[in-house]
Amino acid sequence: MKRLNFLKEKNYPRTLIQYSGIEAFDLKDYDGSLRISNLSHYGDFGLGSFNALDGELIYFDGNAYHATSDGRLKPADSESLLSCAYFTKFDSKTSVQLEDLRLSFLFQKIKNSFSHPGQIFSALRINGFFNMIRLRSVPPQKKPYPAIEEVVKEQALYIYKNVSATVIGFYFPTYFNGLTYSGFHLHFITNDLKHGGHVLDFELNQGEVFLSPLENYLYLLPDYALNLKEQDCTLSCSHQGE
Repeated sequence: MKRLNFLKEKNYPRTLIQYSGIEAFDLKDYDGSLRISNLSHYGDFGLGSFNALDGELIYFDGNAYHATSDGRLKPADSESLLSCAYFTKFDSKTSVQLEDLRLSFLFQKIKNSFSHPGQIFSALRINGFFNMIRLRSVPPQKKPYPAIEEVVKEQALYIYKNVSATVIGFYFPTYFNGLTYSGFHLHFITNDLKHGGHVLDFELNQGEVFLSPLENYLYLLPDYALNLKEQDCTLSCSHQGE
């Protein structure tokens, strides 16, 4: 554990900040304590889940959106609470043109942009036209909360075809297992800002992926998020590439 003057430090280059995670979900803890309004302290880009798993967060260009369980999109209320979130300052130095691409082949397309492909840790944003994109969402949960396995059984699946959209998210290497799930974690938002959700698969017709490599990782404990503006936060920190 390490004490950091987390509020006075305004610059977190190449840093992913994670609030809560899969262990909390495994314990049926879906309560949120991090407010949407606090995200701007740490970055302009990210994703997550709302309190009680009530929809998906899509956060980019400093704007936060709430994709509800029916796949519809609305601006996120600044006072809404998040049960889990991943966020950073997006700083893309590299982009790759994409054409006729399934999600399962995305890693192969981007890995050559990194000097150590086996250690890729990056935020990414895809702008493009999608022949198909498949999403999932779950309805808001009520207490006493069910196990996450039961929640997943209630998920709704949506397919959108022939849409111009943005996909945002992160790629986590395998050694992140236990803190989060390795691989891609992606959320989707249509350019008309009407629909969004958690990405399961896509067929991209044509587009471009922008990569923002990450070097540092900070884990924000939920207990400290309630008073984010008043006190320092205790963080469990690990650093990559030192």
